Amino acid sequence: MQKSYERLHIVWLAIAIDKPIDTYTPQNIGRFIDRCFELPKMNISPYNKMTWEQRLDVDVPEEDLQSPKFVEALKYNLAIISNLNTINQYNHGNVR
Repeated sequence: MQKSYERLHIVWLAIAIDKPIDTYTPQNIGRFIDRCFELPKMNISPYNKMTWEQRLDVDVPEEDLQSPKFVEALKYNLAIISNLNTINQYNHGNVR
């Protein structure tokens, strides 16, 4: 599970602007998820030798695109992080 979060964080930083978690909008998250569907699979050549920045810039043939399962896993992890942030804000009296 930790590797999944680490991968999500690396992908997030490569695609999204780094800012406090409570300032992201649903549109930011939607754009991130849309962009993830355009990423290549990471376990096949030549993508497995590329940096994240290179993977984001390469034209990927449809057969090499990430699977919906991968993107769903990212969405699931984002939901958990979002929920944890809400709980943290609630516990510190910062709920709006």
